[in-house]
Amino acid sequence: EELCLAFDRAFRPQQQTISETTLPYLEIFSTEALREPFAEIVGRAATDNVVTQMNKVYPRERYMLVAPLILFTIVSFIISIRIASIYLPSLITTVLKLRSGVIPTLKDDTHFQYKHGVHQVSLLSGSIFWGVIFASMFVGAIVGGLLFLCLWQVSAHVMQRIIAVLIAIIIISIGKWLFLVSCRNSVYDGFYRIRPFAGNIFALVNECWNFAITIALVWVRMLIFTILGATFVGRVDKSFLGEDVGRVKLGDNIHFRLDNYNVFFLTEVFATEAHRHPYIETLGAMYLMKLKHSQNFVTPAGSAWRLILVTALMPWLQKYRKLAQGEGFADTNQNDQQS
Repeated sequence: EELCLAFDRAFRPQQQTISETTLPYLEIFSTEALREPFAEIVGRAATDNVVTQMNKVYPRERYMLVAPLILFTIVSFIISIRIASIYLPSLITTVLKLRSGVIPTLKDDTHFQYKHGVHQVSLLSGSIFWGVIFASMFVGAIVGGLLFLCLWQVSAHVMQRIIAVLIAIIIISIGKWLFLVSCRNSVYDGFYRIRPFAGNIFALVNECWNFAITIALVWVRMLIFTILGATFVGRVDKSFLGEDVGRVKLGDNIHFRLDNYNVFFLTEVFATEAHRHPYIETLGAMYLMKLKHSQNFVTPAGSAWRLILVTALMPWLQKYRKLAQGEGFADTNQNDQQS
């Protein structure tokens, strides 16, 4: 009504006609009276549109937000407890591997990086603390976000279609697996084909099938790697990458890694074992006993009996004597001089 009145005042002036008026042309058809009501109408329409769109996007029910938050909290707590509980067994396993010789030390060409990286172990405490927090929150956000997308009215129909497709793929995959097992036993015998023609047809059909279905498998693999990568952010005892993945060789004894935190962890173990290793403690006790008892401790007769006992009951310890007298110890000294 306001807009119509504004048009009426502009185009039908009162108490005079257009032919009798003395007003100029621009004043008769002026639209200044339309500016304020038109702006108000447009503002109201825009506000109503924004409110309507927000009502469509905003979750309609409270459980759409509460349930994902609860799941996020539970998953984050479980992941954090799981990562924190892994460190102690991993530390014990690493120490046992080091003491038993599974982890090489003196004959390892890269052992020098542990000796020259002792100052970097200070990164471990903060990396463990913040890594566990961020890893647990990221995994919890992924799981809670998927639940939220399934409950949210905007994306619920899309997630239902995706879940339906996944269920269909799982059912078809189970049927395919049963078919493959039955055909494989009748066509193949180990690595050899009993029926070459049937084996070729079987391989062609399987290849075409896998070429189409691997689209979904690639997405599943990406999701798995994302979750595993987020989990390994909180772990510094193991590297998520392989031994040679992300490793760049800059020289004979210089290596650059994209993920060095497992090296820092092993450096901390080496530094601790250098002071608390049973051999170090035993050797220190022997030195102290020698200083205290002088000639009455470690006599030639006792050394002879010790060699007989070691040779008879623990022959595997002789390899360390040979290593100390042979090339291994010389190579280690040469590497130390080069570093």
